[in-house]
Amino acid sequence: MRRTMLAVGAAALAATIGVTGAVAASASTMTEHFSIVSTSATSNVRSVIATGAFTAGGTDISGNTVDKMQFPGGNLTVTHKGPVKVTTNPKTCLVTETGTGTYSVSGGTGIYRGISGSGTFKLSVMLVEGRSSGGKCSMNVKPAAFQFMVDASGPVSLP
Repeated sequence: MRRTMLAVGAAALAATIGVTGAVAASASTMTEHFSIVSTSATSNVRSVIATGAFTAGGTDISGNTVDKMQFPGGNLTVTHKGPVKVTTNPKTCLVTETGTGTYSVSGGTGIYRGISGSGTFKLSVMLVEGRSSGGKCSMNVKPAAFQFMVDASGPVSLP
């Protein structure tokens, strides 16, 4: 009986600490990680998973310098900039695009209303160009393979 009461008391204490920690964490600044991936060379809608201050899966609608991330609880606006280097191997038809830069998060809606933050990202794109009827690499032919990956992280603050 005494062990049962201690176990129940310990569980209640752990639950209280967990709830208090969750409330404190949601009102402070924490690191957020965004992982964005795609295998479509023709769509600007990509899969995004966010972990850290909040965890959510959704879509990233990519723009030149501004993306819109859509999650079940609301949306975020992400503004980004940074240099990108593109290399092409004309023998293997491999095109690589790499870059690093900075981003900022704002314009939250729904449960993300009032979010703010910024961080850094790393971009990696690999594309195997299709070949023309003459066997040459061509951007005018459907690519044989395409991979787009972004890894971003930085502090965000949720009210």
